[in-house]
Amino acid sequence: MSYSTTDSQPYYGLSYYRLKQTDFDGQSSYSKVVTIRLEMTSSISISIYPNPANDILTITGNETDIKDITILNLLGQDVTQQTKLREQSQNRAIIDISSLAMGMYFIQTKAATTTVYKQ
Repeated sequence: MSYSTTDSQPYYGLSYYRLKQTDFDGQSSYSKVVTIRLEMTSSISISIYPNPANDILTITGNETDIKDITILNLLGQDVTQQTKLREQSQNRAIIDISSLAMGMYFIQTKAATTTVYKQ
């Protein structure tokens, strides 16, 4: 038999995919791992400023590129809930990061991951 699937929201860079088949008797097996590299094109452009930031962080770009903003600390923990989205439009998001401790954070968007320093 032949199977296929489509990732409608792939990550940029290197991704690994495989399928799991489960039989009616409960036995399962995995397909071979397929590696896909999705390169960013020059049309993807986001800006994050100021950097370093004190209380407010602004992210600009097109609507697709700044969708689903995630903020991670150095341990890779999602600290997005500790921030407050002040304003969001089609090409700009303003985030209040005043509740975060001083240090380095990773801002993940659909388009990129950027390092930001909180003063």
